[in-house]
Amino acid sequence: MKNIYLHVLRTLYLEFSIYEICMMQLICQEYCIAEVPYTFPSSTYKWVDVRDVANAHIQAFEISSASGRYCMVERITYRSEAIKILHELYPAIHLPQKNADDEPLGPTYQISKEKVKSLAIDSIPLERRKGMSEAVAEKVVCVTGAAGFIASWLVKLLLLRGYTVKATLRNPDDPTKIEHLLALEGAKERLHLFKADLLEEGSFDSIVEGCEGVFHTASPVLLEVANPKVELIDPAVNGTLNVLRSCTKVPSIRRVVVTSSIVATIFNGKTLTPDVIVDETWFSDPAFCEESKVRGGCLKFTKENGIDLVTMNPGFVIGPFLQPTINLTMEIILNLINGGAQTFPSSTYRWVDVRDVANAHVQAFEISSASGRYCLVERVTYCSEAIKILQELYPALHLPQNLAIDFIPLEVSLKDTMENLKEKNFIKL
Repeated sequence: MKNIYLHVLRTLYLEFSIYEICMMQLICQEYCIAEVPYTFPSSTYKWVDVRDVANAHIQAFEISSASGRYCMVERITYRSEAIKILHELYPAIHLPQKNADDEPLGPTYQISKEKVKSLAIDSIPLERRKGMSEAVAEKVVCVTGAAGFIASWLVKLLLLRGYTVKATLRNPDDPTKIEHLLALEGAKERLHLFKADLLEEGSFDSIVEGCEGVFHTASPVLLEVANPKVELIDPAVNGTLNVLRSCTKVPSIRRVVVTSSIVATIFNGKTLTPDVIVDETWFSDPAFCEESKVRGGCLKFTKENGIDLVTMNPGFVIGPFLQPTINLTMEIILNLINGGAQTFPSSTYRWVDVRDVANAHVQAFEISSASGRYCLVERVTYCSEAIKILQELYPALHLPQNLAIDFIPLEVSLKDTMENLKEKNFIKL
């Protein structure tokens, strides 16, 4: 109940009173239906689109840092300016031509938009044309490696939020890579597929043209490779820099969100005891972790070229998958269930749901104050804890068991050893 109360106190102040709304209805009746007057009053109006208002209500609830009051006004104009816009949009309508006061109109005051920007509201312009194409009206973003586990969910969420998405793939002609994307809600109208190669210079130039944001998720995720440099390092380091170079050529791009890994934070020689809390200030040793090399190269490049970069560091990503093929993390879970092993490793896993990861990417782009790195891990557990949860959820599964070793204390082992040596006449006591 406390949380609900706090959210209620996040007030959105709409500078359209009930009186003014009724006045707008009268304007429509007066100018479009009834006999048209020759003049109009010199009143001002404080305009805002209902779609922005509805979106702001949702953002005010979802964004935990939202608080206090939010003024929501796209623009303040005299009635004459609104009539001019209406006349440009609908030339056939007979509108009044002259200000009733017959006096020059001075400048209007302004209402700040700074705070409402923190809700990721980019106001729909007053002039938005009836029938204008969705590609122009909507925000346009690019998602690289769009057929991947995380990227597919990211594309889904972006489409649901009204974005036009330019999705890149190595092979957009492969049905296994695109059919699940084309089936997403909004895909028919706002999803565009492009072929791109991470290692081909300029491959992303034309694709990111016209975008406001780029989500770079494309990077190989493999456990076993014959040539790590060719199969992992070059696509990760050089591929990311290649995408960033393309972004520097497009002034409209205001932010790039890059998918990294929690691995880039935890392998730095520090002992990971239960009382340790890993956060965004941790960095893995570059000599050990290639992810750190990627980040180092990205940071240097973005600072030199003025790119607003936000990095997401998810752990072991699980959850429902949209693509028809099994990805690496799903393969590990599947092998745990179907592999026939009688035991399991004592390793730890840093778990996070793919839906949270995808949503975090969207929020990192939309929230203007987002910056730096974000560790995305719901929980850290031993493999045994995950096995226990699975067994409770699905008792019929035959899952690997631990070895049930209850070690014999050293004191007992030493005593029995000595007694055995004495019994076999190796020592006399």
